[in-house]
Amino acid sequence: MDFRFLEELGVDCKRGFTVCPASSFSMLPATLFQPVILTGILHEAGMQRARKELLRRVSSDSIILLWDMQQKTARKYTVQSLTFPEGSGELWVIFDPRLCSSKEDERFSLERLCRIMEALRAPDGCPWDSVQTHETLRTYLIQEAYEAVDAIDHEDMENLKEELGDILYQIVFHARVAEEEGLFSMQDVIDGISDKMVKRHPHVFGSMTSRETAELLGSWEERKMREKHRQHLLSGLSRSLPSLLFACIMQKKVSSICGENAEKMEFLKNHFEFSWRQAMDKADSGASVGEMEHCFGRALFEMAAAIRFWGVEPELALHRFNLLFAEQFGEWEDALIQDGRLPTQAEEKDLRMLTEQLRNSGLC
Repeated sequence: MDFRFLEELGVDCKRGFTVCPASSFSMLPATLFQPVILTGILHEAGMQRARKELLRRVSSDSIILLWDMQQKTARKYTVQSLTFPEGSGELWVIFDPRLCSSKEDERFSLERLCRIMEALRAPDGCPWDSVQTHETLRTYLIQEAYEAVDAIDHEDMENLKEELGDILYQIVFHARVAEEEGLFSMQDVIDGISDKMVKRHPHVFGSMTSRETAELLGSWEERKMREKHRQHLLSGLSRSLPSLLFACIMQKKVSSICGENAEKMEFLKNHFEFSWRQAMDKADSGASVGEMEHCFGRALFEMAAAIRFWGVEPELALHRFNLLFAEQFGEWEDALIQDGRLPTQAEEKDLRMLTEQLRNSGLC
């Protein structure tokens, strides 16, 4: 394709230009330093999608060129007025981000938060923030993630908004620490996850048949292993996960190879019951702590597998049961406090009342 017509249109291409199908416009980096040509616009709907993405990046009064591939003519438009002229064939949108009005303060940007973090980490910034490391921040990242989950469980969207902000702050914090060490930047984090998602979803961002898509989705774990150059299926699992969640994720990965069926579910159910009785027998016979730990660990692992086969997430089930138990126990404590006593001063009748209360609530 001969692009010399760009010079005739006054487009400065001395440092190159970017050609991109209009349907993939959103995949381009947020910051562009060359003229951009969006191709393959065939109808009004395609034009409006391009216009919507342009409005995310530049001001509505920015000037762009609309090139008619059939007529070999160009017309100037503002982004706001961009439309698909009646009777047109394929159209290209041509614009130079360097000449468009900036929309930095109007569009989504992490720039302000990154500048705040930079100021906090500066020598004259916050004494606490400036001395943090990846290791010292580790607990806060975990805590914020669990607080976001708690907001989801309570369907508290206002709190979820705040907690997601706290998680984002932790991500920016870690990225800033890494940037100071010359390792990577926040932009590298964003580009990395964007590239990975596009690469892992060629059925969405590329051209694939329905059959190819089905085969692709069926080899998800295999593709991840090749991408990460791993020889073992479980190599990428974090050993820092809560034990029950770790077991569930591990089982799901293994089942992606071994498969799951009703026959295996019945086997696991019966084997779990056998393992649990064996563990109890070990405990009654005075076995060592190490022996009992192994037996009970196996029983819990098999129990998690059996629960999963019934379509229940063990980690979530235990979490919600814990909340119910804590609520009922708190009500029992409130009754004692109203009676002028502390929970530690509970008598035998109070403990029987607690058992009865838990039984009536289906908790024991």
